[in-house]
Amino acid sequence: MVSNKKNILLIFTDQNRADMLSCYNSNSLCQTPHLDAIARESAVFHQAYTVCSVCSPARASLQTGLYPHSHGVETNIYNPGCRIHELPDTDNLLSRRLIQAGYSAGLTGKWHLGEGGVSAFKGVGGLRPMYAPNHNGVPSNLGYEGDDFPGHGGGGYKYPQYQEYLKANHLTFDVDGKDTAGGDLPRIGEVTSALESTNEYYLVNQAISTIEQFNQREKPFCFQLNFWGPHEPYLAPTEFLDLYRDVEIPPWPNFEDSGETKSSFQEKCRNREQPWSYWEQSLRHYYGFMSSIDAQIGRLVSYLKEMDLYDNTAIIFSADHGDSQGCHGGLGDKSYHMYQETMRIPLLIKPARAECKRVDVNAFANTCDIYSSILDLAGLPVELSEQGAGRSLIPFVEEQIRDDWPQFLVSEGLSAAHSLCSHRMIRHDHWKYIFFASGTDELYNLKEDPWELNNLIDNPENQPKLKELQAHLLQWMVENNDLLRNDFMQLI
Repeated sequence: MVSNKKNILLIFTDQNRADMLSCYNSNSLCQTPHLDAIARESAVFHQAYTVCSVCSPARASLQTGLYPHSHGVETNIYNPGCRIHELPDTDNLLSRRLIQAGYSAGLTGKWHLGEGGVSAFKGVGGLRPMYAPNHNGVPSNLGYEGDDFPGHGGGGYKYPQYQEYLKANHLTFDVDGKDTAGGDLPRIGEVTSALESTNEYYLVNQAISTIEQFNQREKPFCFQLNFWGPHEPYLAPTEFLDLYRDVEIPPWPNFEDSGETKSSFQEKCRNREQPWSYWEQSLRHYYGFMSSIDAQIGRLVSYLKEMDLYDNTAIIFSADHGDSQGCHGGLGDKSYHMYQETMRIPLLIKPARAECKRVDVNAFANTCDIYSSILDLAGLPVELSEQGAGRSLIPFVEEQIRDDWPQFLVSEGLSAAHSLCSHRMIRHDHWKYIFFASGTDELYNLKEDPWELNNLIDNPENQPKLKELQAHLLQWMVENNDLLRNDFMQLI
């Protein structure tokens, strides 16, 4: 590769809590030494948030730089409430922008932005979508080279490419001692087969293979490695589950939250019947799964160093959203509330140079900003990267002062199943306000109440702050053409 432009590697995990990583939580029990090493050379964004804590909307924002209400993928594709089921091909797609900038654009792993066209959709709960584009919204039809894995993927274990990989390498994928590659998987389980049989190992093989092809060209590359984990099923290989098998994991400080002052919408995904031991066992597998992913990230980094690509490659690590894991009285899933556990995401950006140092950034950042930052790294003019809702974070990476950076951050939600309720979150300083179109709004002082136990929405002393946040949220809705503004104006 003879171009003077830098390569870009985006590593994206699914349902990855920021507080799993020691760079965000020094008391974390989850061991991720390879990500820790990357963090020591990166800008670490402490106030990074997903634009939406549901897979498809967040991933569409990464590809378009737009908020869900703008790009139309407002919940998971082919689910009620989603307006766009196959990601449209436009000049502003991340892949198309990168190609315009002279990059090879590659991708492997979870996509979740197209089933392959409405004719390929097999139905969710026996339902057929009322509308979907005729085109096939998979990566190879949208400018990417690499792999097409339509739909959600359920962990990526049933795709024919992975099955062929296992067969060609005389491998089986065994969970709890049983070959489960082609069958149903448990919510949690121990992978007893070789590490080479795991999906995360397979994806890194795919990444290395494509990067090798790209490196033969006389132009830079941008490659996206999208792990399906640590989203459930939480399947941890034995050697990584052993790290946590006998570890006592204390309950979250908000595990006993009664939820009495919170939105009733949350009850959809709250399981009060399960004791902490249920979530403790879940977390052991969750952490083990994450440690396994971390090991494969380390394998990819080693490859980049061996090929003299590491110092010439900017690395971005992030996730689509977090995970509840029993917070606030046994919440599961991620899409019916807007607590820190699901809204905060990890975000590390390592520059493409030798001898990088850690930079801690407290400015607000979101998924759309990752889109703009990649375009900035690719050398596109600033105005191109700022046509959407995002702004480039690279000045923070270079330790430049941004006095013009927004002091407010907004995220949105609808849910991920049949119970739909539009909701919005706004952050300012240490305050968070959450608007639910149906149900109780929430207001938190995160400085005094980091675990969001005390909803201050009805506290007379906090009414001035509430009105201030509502005014800023309304202004954001108007400026960003969020049509929820009409209902919001009537309800506040």
